[in-house]
Amino acid sequence: MSFRYINPGYSRLTTYNYYSSYCDDVIDSTKSRTGAAYYNTSYERNAYQFSALPANGEYWVKFDFYYTGTSYLYARETTSYYSGLQIEINSSTSATIKYYSRGSYYTLISNADTPLTGLKMNNVNTIWLHIKWGDAGIGFLEFQINNLRFAKIQDKTFYKPSSFIFGISYNSTSGYFSSVIISDEEINPYEKVVALPVANTSTDMSPRDEGGYIASDTSQTLLQSVDTTALIERYGSDAQVTSVALVGRPAYEVAEILGKLTSISKRGDTITEYETIQLSNNTSAAIVSGISMETTLADLPNVQFGWKASE
Repeated sequence: MSFRYINPGYSRLTTYNYYSSYCDDVIDSTKSRTGAAYYNTSYERNAYQFSALPANGEYWVKFDFYYTGTSYLYARETTSYYSGLQIEINSSTSATIKYYSRGSYYTLISNADTPLTGLKMNNVNTIWLHIKWGDAGIGFLEFQINNLRFAKIQDKTFYKPSSFIFGISYNSTSGYFSSVIISDEEINPYEKVVALPVANTSTDMSPRDEGGYIASDTSQTLLQSVDTTALIERYGSDAQVTSVALVGRPAYEVAEILGKLTSISKRGDTITEYETIQLSNNTSAAIVSGISMETTLADLPNVQFGWKASE
């Protein structure tokens, strides 16, 4: 079963709670293309944990990060195999790039001028990774920093881990992460995560004085349509939409009435259910459900997205 995880830039959507507790959020359009980003308050790996390994033995990762100082950036599996990248930002003009294979790292570029690494200081940078597990010649790692594509590394063995936990971290409070996509299906290096403004909301849930809605019975739904006017002006009506991330922030169980939410979409009279998520009683918790789809910006307003209450 394929998966597609999307995080616009919220710390509570990192899925390994121990690491999430070391993150905080910032709403700042200069630090993120989505307007939201999270950052370390203490050095830990900000991890994304998945219940199943990719059936095809490979996966893609893409994320944005904004950095303002010298430090280490890690993007790797957090099991003992550590397939992935380490970027040492030595100064505003120099950086070193290393990659991991089975717990060992290898230097690919040492103390290079920043333009040779593709990095941009005091700017939003995009990292794209593609990793396939397997022996040398079968397994490989390839990556791209902004518009600079690096040669595929396939002379090392990239071992399959016992569980799939991918970590993205920066050992400083000066690095901000956003637009995280992780999938076992191909991610285009130039794919973007953009915020979709809500055009209208249709729900039989009850509004709350402090904002948001509360469900009191199963099968109650909240559906929203999106306003794509500004996006069409920027990208064109035929721009491809590959997935939609439904974010509930905050989303939590109230008085143990209903404990789950199921992500849904509605086109015409047809409602499609996707993923059922267990809620906690943590009032700052957030949930996300990534829905893969193939449509255009022009067609997107014809679909409503939202949640259904479940026991």
